[in-house]
Amino acid sequence: RILLGFVSGFISAIMGIGGAVMNVPILRYFGYPISKAIGSAVAIGSVISLFGALGFLITGSFLKANLPLSVGFINIPAFLIFIPITMVMARVGANTVHKMDKSKLQRFFGIFLYVVGTVFFCQVLRLLFCHSFSKALLFFTITTKVSIQFVCSKESSVIFKSS
Repeated sequence: RILLGFVSGFISAIMGIGGAVMNVPILRYFGYPISKAIGSAVAIGSVISLFGALGFLITGSFLKANLPLSVGFINIPAFLIFIPITMVMARVGANTVHKMDKSKLQRFFGIFLYVVGTVFFCQVLRLLFCHSFSKALLFFTITTKVSIQFVCSKESSVIFKSS
């Protein structure tokens, strides 16, 4: 479990994502209910985001980046716009999850994962044709691992049983 958490956090930080795409299937695999898995992934994503933001702040300061309206590599207007929107939408999302049928929620999340995987796969193909093989290989490896973890999880058959 610790190893999966470390790998998930590391890959999420590299990709610049909060990690829910990877953490929800991992938590479902270990038997957490879908609503708890999503809530826990959001909390985990908050920690990943905090350390990612600190990394951008420190790196931008170390490299003496002189970007307008920014501290390090963090754009202050964007930060001030996204924080209140995120806080409001987190509450909306939490209320929606608690009102939804759990099997529908799992099905929708499974579809979401496949859409995200398809988008990543298209990005890999685009990178391959742009002669950036190392980046394409990294994206392909990450998306393949996430898809395999989800498809091989205990609950994946429940998600697509009625489809």
